[in-house]
Amino acid sequence: MSISLEGIEPDEYGSYIIPYNSQILEKEVTVTIPTENGTIEGWQLVLANEFSEKEEQLKDSVYKVIYNHYQEEAKELRLQFDDDFQYLVPP
Repeated sequence: MSISLEGIEPDEYGSYIIPYNSQILEKEVTVTIPTENGTIEGWQLVLANEFSEKEEQLKDSVYKVIYNHYQEEAKELRLQFDDDFQYLVPP
């Protein structure tokens, strides 16, 4: 999937706010491309499209990093929950 500028005009600040279906978040989000003069530079569009193309590859990495971080913090989180709510924190 690539980023399309079809029908998109810059806002009052010269930024392009583009609807985008995120593979990582599994929902529609917006990609904002700021500009100096209301014109997107070629490199900006290239970067947005490269991210779009690689997002599916990044999805697994992002989920693993979030999971690992949560596992590292679980011990500290456990201390914040009363005994009645320990089931909310992973073992």
